[in-house]
Amino acid sequence: DQPTTTQLFWAGYSNMVFLPSIVAPAGLAADGLPVGVQIVAPAYQDHSAIRFAQLLEDQYRAFTPPPGFA
Repeated sequence: DQPTTTQLFWAGYSNMVFLPSIVAPAGLAADGLPVGVQIVAPAYQDHSAIRFAQLLEDQYRAFTPPPGFA
């Protein structure tokens, strides 16, 4: 486990350097909780990040909330 502030740094880092980013579902962890991945694309390549996220979602199916979170 890491402090929330450490995790927030990585989530916002691409914004600080003006790179497009998107988050996509990437399956489930061993405990059944959803796992996501942040995709960062080169400058002005927003469509690349969106397309890759779409491919991941197609491969791993759409987000399914874990039991008790629906």
